Amino acid sequence: MQAISKNEKNYKALFRKGKALGELGYFEKAEKLLTQLKKDNPAGMLHLFNPDPQVTESLDADEAIITAELARQAAMDKERERVHSQKFRGSCSHR
Repeated sequence: MQAISKNEKNYKALFRKGKALGELGYFEKAEKLLTQLKKDNPAGMLHLFNPDPQVTESLDADEAIITAELARQAAMDKERERVHSQKFRGSCSHR
């Protein structure tokens, strides 16, 4: 990502990178990045990019955005694990 290479503190780009890592299945990397961003993010940076007006009005809007993304990715990971587990059980029962 060029934005991160130009400014390693670009919170919007880091947040998008965390989302992309999760979408690609790199949940541990995404979780690590988003958790660090949650700690380091100065208030008022990410909520500017969230379309949900109820979230942007919150004092902890950035934390809420990152927490919601982490929860979304955890649910995706759990679903992928469930599907994988079902496929594995099905392949073992055909012997």
